[in-house]
Amino acid sequence: MNVKAVIEKLKQKYPGKTIIKNLDKSGVVTEILCETKPTQDHPEYSEAIAVVDSSIMHFHKKLQETYTILSGKLTVITDVQLVSLGKGDKITMIPGTVHANIGHETWCLVSSRPGWTLGDHIPLENLMKEVVARSQSNIKVKIDRIIRDNIK
Repeated sequence: MNVKAVIEKLKQKYPGKTIIKNLDKSGVVTEILCETKPTQDHPEYSEAIAVVDSSIMHFHKKLQETYTILSGKLTVITDVQLVSLGKGDKITMIPGTVHANIGHETWCLVSSRPGWTLGDHIPLENLMKEVVARSQSNIKVKIDRIIRDNIK
């Protein structure tokens, strides 16, 4: 992605709006968001322009998210399907749908109801870490109980 050019274009089209760069683990920009109608202005909904190369697998607890492709092509990977989208196409993710996106500087309008918040964006990696931590904790409790019961 030509990050500098994308940011300049967003600044020209949406002056004064907040621009956010999402990075992968190696520090490469994978997605750039421009909050055109931010949640803090109206908690019941939000809109952003997303310029996507890729996003991580994640889901939302409460919000419904609709992607409308403005230019380019986007592949949306969900927990049950792989969907290819082009200009003008839309897809809606309901709460709990695990999804990720793959594009090549693909411009999308992303509409969320209620408005997008960081606390509602659950990366699958974080969920897996929590599941493993809980499992390990439960296993430790069970092992401690077995040891304690067998010592008596």
